[in-house]
Amino acid sequence: MTWIAWAVAIIVFGVTTTGLGYLSGVWIRRRSWSVWLAILMSIPIALIWPAVMVVLASHDAAGYQRVDALDPADAPAYVFMGALMFGTILFVPGFFLASAGALLGWRPDLPRKEYSN
Repeated sequence: MTWIAWAVAIIVFGVTTTGLGYLSGVWIRRRSWSVWLAILMSIPIALIWPAVMVVLASHDAAGYQRVDALDPADAPAYVFMGALMFGTILFVPGFFLASAGALLGWRPDLPRKEYSN
């Protein structure tokens, strides 16, 4: 049943990064700014989930208690380094998803609602 949790995590990651990228693309298009700014805005959007991972790992590491006297207490460091490495790997698909959302939101050929009144 852990595949359900993984599927939900992947869906939430994809929707949040693409959705925030789309919102930034629409905002940039409405302000008539360059498409390069939409790509540049994808960097902080892609850094949201890696930052959340690092913050959660450091929060969990703060409450670590040694198991016994022979425990070197390096488990929080391993968890933190794992969060840093996985967060770096997570940045790449997050950047591509945010860029795709920003480019979809920035497209000038999207139909606009016409009011006839």
